[in-house]
Amino acid sequence: MQIRYLVTIAITLAVMVLFFWQDHSDLRDSAVDADSTNEVARLDTEKKSEEVIKKQLLDSDAIKEKATESPNSAEYVADVNKAFSTHIKLMGQCLGVTPSVNSEVVEPTFDNLVVSLQPTLGDVVVKMDDWAQLDVRSPNGELKRIRTEVEYQDNNNPIKRAQLYKMNDQGMPELQELNPEQSVDPSDEYLESLRGDFSTTNEEKGGRVYYSEGEELVLVERNGKIQSFSLSKGDKTFSCTETDSSTSNCQCL
Repeated sequence: MQIRYLVTIAITLAVMVLFFWQDHSDLRDSAVDADSTNEVARLDTEKKSEEVIKKQLLDSDAIKEKATESPNSAEYVADVNKAFSTHIKLMGQCLGVTPSVNSEVVEPTFDNLVVSLQPTLGDVVVKMDDWAQLDVRSPNGELKRIRTEVEYQDNNNPIKRAQLYKMNDQGMPELQELNPEQSVDPSDEYLESLRGDFSTTNEEKGGRVYYSEGEELVLVERNGKIQSFSLSKGDKTFSCTETDSSTSNCQCL
């Protein structure tokens, strides 16, 4: 009887040991499977991270290349003209008009913008010049700025005033004194005398045009190209900046 009792206990212990090792074996297998899954996930994450980093580096290199690209290169000019064509189309969508854009590349000039708007806004009714600015350099490196501003009075008789600035060593303009009689409504000859033998380094001007329904187009031109513009129609305004460069940006407000 005692022997049978001992045998029963031995069998019970053997079964318990068998179950114990089986459970631990399953846990070990699960741990191995989890480790394998984690390793695969880690490798996948590392791969994706490497791809993201690689793309960021390529994008960064492309941006740097664009930034250092000569503004006179054919590729740079083509990118600027293509972007301006896209801006005109976006302007039409923003303001609910249909501008005339017959090419994927449009040079950002005042004439091209006005021509594109003519089919929907008609002809320009009023054109107003607000200011002009000329940066010039002498043969010995001296810099100065000639600026004219137009003041529109109630009687609609505009008054133009000339200003002359000398650029200091820090590149800041310092106002120079001019003869009041000559600087008010200055003649072309007087403005030319302020320039002297200095050569032009940069030329900008700003103005506005109005259409028959009250639409207002405000723009700034830089060296013959539109640098920025804003067109308002109804309660909508579409504006762009740096349209003569590869960093142009537009908003519909």
